[in-house]
Amino acid sequence: MKLKNYKIEEVYRVMKEKVEKKGAFNNKIFLEYVDEEKQNFKEEKELNKKFRKKKNNESINRNK
Repeated sequence: MKLKNYKIEEVYRVMKEKVEKKGAFNNKIFLEYVDEEKQNFKEEKELNKKFRKKKNNESINRNK
């Protein structure tokens, strides 16, 4: 700041203007990138596990 002759008040003013303009998050909430294809694959795999487990239990109960 001293090299460019900025006053600290001016720096704070510009910072405040930028925050208001950009709509910064006050509570530090950040969005995370989610690979949709990968997530869908994981969910489908999990559903298949549950389905197979249920199907196996039904066939065991029939054989009793």
